[in-house]
Amino acid sequence: MVMKKLKIKAIRLWRNFYNLNDTNTTDSHNTAACIFRKALRDRSVELVIMPILNKRIIKIEKKGLFIVLQHSLLEITNHKYSYHLEISYNMYIKLSRIFDQKLEYNYKIEEEMINEQLNGGLKKVLDLFNK
Repeated sequence: MVMKKLKIKAIRLWRNFYNLNDTNTTDSHNTAACIFRKALRDRSVELVIMPILNKRIIKIEKKGLFIVLQHSLLEITNHKYSYHLEISYNMYIKLSRIFDQKLEYNYKIEEEMINEQLNGGLKKVLDLFNK
């Protein structure tokens, strides 16, 4: 119970710190967030997370696009241009949560595929012994 209260106080302190430095949300911020969300929906997307640097990277090879989310900075880079936007803390939390959910979903699918292949291979080996 005490740990839960300390956690809540720490979160509030952290939010207050970032709210003091928060930037105003403009149309370009909303457009960049929309690009981030749409990029996550693409099936050919490669997701990379760097936990030590707290970076979340979306790589779309067929469009030549890289999107990096780090703390309060959203970088969108294509083959010609690079856009760097400082986003609000609340937007960062929302986008990182969406990214983490998509990454967890991809891990779950990969794990299910590996388990299916493993079970199929083990059943074939068992059939060899049953003959």
